[in-house]
Amino acid sequence: MRFIDRLLKFAPWIEGNIDLFPYSRSEWERMFASRHPLLLEALDHGIILWDRGAFARMRATFQEWKARGEVERLPSGWRIREPAG
Repeated sequence: MRFIDRLLKFAPWIEGNIDLFPYSRSEWERMFASRHPLLLEALDHGIILWDRGAFARMRATFQEWKARGEVERLPSGWRIREPAG
């Protein structure tokens, strides 16, 4: 299903100030591998509503990246460095 179709499918259930990003698992995995800034935002500030453990594992790895200085929050985005080694 296309991303726009997923948005339309879930939109009727959304009320209030909620940003909906219905990405598929494969899309999240690609975003994680490339350290996509939108995913970094979700890992840093996102509120998990439901998870089978994959997001929690990504968040733990993200915290390791931050501790090693591989990703760093800036006032207007992220500094993303290549992993050492």
